[in-house]
Amino acid sequence: MNPDYIYHGQWPSLGFNFTYVSCPRVSNDAVLKHDCDPPAAQLLSRALCCGLLLQPGLQGQERYNLHWKYQGALKDIVVDLRASGQIRGLISPSSLSDLAEDREELYGNNGQLSRVTSRNGRILNSGSSPCELLNVSQDLAYALSVSDQVESELNVMVAFNPDPEQPVRICRGLLLQAAPECDLLQFMQIRERLHHEDLRRLLATELERDGLCEDLLRALVPEEHREDDFHLEAGPSPRWFCTCSRDKFEQSLRMLPQSDREEILRTGEESVVRCDFCNRRFRFSAEEAREIWERD
Repeated sequence: MNPDYIYHGQWPSLGFNFTYVSCPRVSNDAVLKHDCDPPAAQLLSRALCCGLLLQPGLQGQERYNLHWKYQGALKDIVVDLRASGQIRGLISPSSLSDLAEDREELYGNNGQLSRVTSRNGRILNSGSSPCELLNVSQDLAYALSVSDQVESELNVMVAFNPDPEQPVRICRGLLLQAAPECDLLQFMQIRERLHHEDLRRLLATELERDGLCEDLLRALVPEEHREDDFHLEAGPSPRWFCTCSRDKFEQSLRMLPQSDREEILRTGEESVVRCDFCNRRFRFSAEEAREIWERD
């Protein structure tokens, strides 16, 4: 499988910025860690790709958190991204097969997308917007266009292998955003082409290859502009990360009420704490728990 990567740049003569992401490795890591069934794998992969499409907007130690909340059987999708390209995510529940064909039951009637940018634990900005389109990527595009007031459009393609050890074959996406000097009428025509069948076929190209990003960009614009220059540069390599540790989850034990502590010590039962992002489990014997509480 090819390495995951991010490209971003500008097309000055047409006045728009773009980001292209290919991230099947990251998506595979997430799908396997959460033991997702195919519908949940599709949704989580799309959300991770959406998060990585926003990486060029981060600098230094900044982090970006996206939280889609829906009112149907699908409850939450969370993506946590760092400027370095490190990313993690979760979906709840991770099994949605029984609802894959029932859009209303899957999403409910509405939802909300919350977005937070932070640096070293300090919130820089935050906001939320309705998820009326009931589509992970389009709900994000709506938020960028309406809440951030930056005309945006994106398309994400996910495809699978019949291989339980490497289920995600394709996970790639393209984000377009109008620059301040953009001709909005021209941009509207370009953004519409992002969802045309010929563009989807390019996004679904079986093998990642050199020049695919450039081919996608040129296919988007009117023929008379296809020889114009655009600027393209590579971003950091996307990779899965999780910050969980045994020390961090000791804090969960410290938060237990006195009645729960007494029950654990009385029964001698082992305490198991699970990380929501990576499903890693940390086990504490009753004696280890006693030592932690005695240090408080």
